[in-house]
This record gives sequence, structure tokens and C-alpha cells, in this order.
Amino acid sequence: MGNRISVSPVAIVIGRGGYNEMGLIRSCGEAGMDVLLIAPDNMIIPIYRSKYVKKWYSIDIHDSDSLTSTIETIKKDYPDRIMALYPATDLASALIDKNYVLLSGMAVIPHASGRLEILMDKSVMSKIAINADLKVPVTKKFNLGDSEKLDVSYPCIIKPYRSISGEKGDINICRDRESLESAVSIYKSKGFFNVIVQDLIEGKNQEEIAVTGVSAYDGNVYTYGVIHKIRIRDNGSTVFASYRDDLPHMLHEKIVTFISKTGYKGIFDIEFLSNENGIYFIECNFRNGAYGYAVTRAGFNMPRIFMETSQNIPVKPVSIRKTVFMEERSDMLHMLEHSISPSRWFRDFIKTNVYLWWNWKDPRPMMRVPYFIKRLYN
Repeated sequence: MGNRISVSPVAIVIGRGGYNEMGLIRSCGEAGMDVLLIAPDNMIIPIYRSKYVKKWYSIDIHDSDSLTSTIETIKKDYPDRIMALYPATDLASALIDKNYVLLSGMAVIPHASGRLEILMDKSVMSKIAINADLKVPVTKKFNLGDSEKLDVSYPCIIKPYRSISGEKGDINICRDRESLESAVSIYKSKGFFNVIVQDLIEGKNQEEIAVTGVSAYDGNVYTYGVIHKIRIRDNGSTVFASYRDDLPHMLHEKIVTFISKTGYKGIFDIEFLSNENGIYFIECNFRNGAYGYAVTRAGFNMPRIFMETSQNIPVKPVSIRKTVFMEERSDMLHMLEHSISPSRWFRDFIKTNVYLWWNWKDPRPMMRVPYFIKRLYN
């Protein structure tokens, strides 16, 4: 195929209506794509009001049938257009991969040739990371239905072994047997029986970091910077952080090896812990990270590169600008809960370059008063 796309591609964002979806919509829209949104109508923020959304399909994608039938409908609506799927949730990613043979005939899709649910097993991805020469905390896999007690050392982290099975809030730090048993009881009540337990990594000058990137169809893996997490909510979501061009070459090479070993093609987000003893692999999200729009604003538009490389369009040189970003709705809670002072929060707010909800160029999703009045009287 040639080195340019004569007609705007169609970007199909699939999710539930959060700021990950909001960021994908804006990243794709700023790249010149026509954006379609697939999301249920119970979203808190009406992100379908974005100026980039050409059409909203009010559908809850919960299984293969709902996914494939919706994409088939869209393909009929846009028969002669290049389409790409951009999942914002682990479930959507897994369903796309499960149906990759059918869907790849209709759109450019992220997939691992039907192996994504296996790769989402955190014990599996940890083994692949070790084979890629990445440091990994000691990891054990357990079935909570077994009668034997969990043989672990403290402190540790316990979580569902597949990200598709639980949210970030289902990750627990346990420093003794009592806290572990409490976490196990909660998991059982939610129906989570397959878990992994990892040694808790602690050290001096420790921080959580992440590396986002694109694994292209041509075999290249593109990464350019590091997300340095400053504030994280109890549910594990990153609400205040910076993104800058300081990715060590050796870490980039190990990430390339890791992604290559998985066979995955698409946007990814890998989380690490860094301290004086090194950088430790935690997990890989095989989808766009929720803070992906900040990466776009920094100069690395991952949805655009994934689309263009699928059409054999050469990747233009990427220059990263240091970016400070905030998920302002959640980060404000740190101030309201008195975990940081109001003056500190407002200083951080003012120095923020990118807000993950508010956008001066695309303000309508956050203009909620007319939206709620309309809903009240309809």
C-alpha cells in the first residue's frame, strides 16, 4: 500500500466511557481520523459529546457476539473506509483477540493471534519478562479453592492473576498473615479464586514508572519516554505524573524483546518499580494506558502510529516534550481527603500541561449542566 491514506481512516474506540476512552478519542481525532465510539449509555461524563466523535453506538460490549455484530454493522455503514479498533478495557482487548480472524478481515486490530487471555495471566507474563532479562519480583500462583495455606513471605502483593478478572482496586498489599487472610476472604466473595502473590519490592528513592509503546505489524516496537508516577489513588490509578524523554536504551531493548516474545501487535503499557537495586517488571497492559493522551500531547501519538504503520506509512521522527499531566477529577480527592495541602495541589494544578478530562479544544464533554438538565426532562 502507498505512503499516504487518501481518505480519513475510521477509529473505533471501544470501552465504557472513562478517561482512557476520552484520551483515545482525542488522540485519534487529532491524528485526523473519524472517531466512532462504542460504549454503554451509563457513562458519568458524556464523552460522546466530543467534537471528534462522528457517531456513538450505545452498546455494552460484554461478549463475542455483541462485539462482532457491532463491528459488522459499522463495516456496513463505512464499507470503503480503513478502520482500526482501539480497546480501552482489558475485556474489549481480550474479545478482539479472541475473534481476531474474523475482525482482521474488517479492520486493523490489536491482537496476539488468539493468545491474549493466556498472556494476561500475570504468572505467564512474568516468565516471559524473565526470559527477556527483566528483573521480576518473586511470583507465585495460587488457587484459593485449595485447602492448603498460601506459602508466602511478607510483605507481599496479592492480585487476580488476570487483569481481565479484576480492577486495579483489587490489588492488595499484605504485611502479615491477618491482612492476607482478609484479602483472600474478599477475593472469594467476588469469585476471584486464581491469584498471584508477589514479593513487595521496597527500596530507597523508589518510584512507580511506566513505558508505553506500539508494537507494529512490521515487527518494530516503538517506545520513546517514561511516565514517572507522582500520585496514585488507592485503586491503583495514576492521577498525577510526568512523561519525559529519559528511557534507558537497555530497558528499551528488553521491552522490545519482551513484546516480541509475546507476539502481540498493538498499543501496550508496561508498569515497573524503580529503586536503587534496579527496575522491576510488574505487569503489561495489552491496550492503551489510561494516561495515553498525555503521551500524545508529549509528541508520541500511539493510535496514529499504530494505524499508519499498518498501512506501511513510515514513522516520522518523534520528539518528546516533557509533559506534566493530571486526572483532575480523582486527584482533587487527595486535597479533599487532606493527604496533600490545598496550596500544594493548586501549585501542581497550575504547572500541569495536560488534563485528562478538561481540554480547551474539546470542552463539550465537561459542560455537564445542560447535559443533566436534558436527561432530567427526557
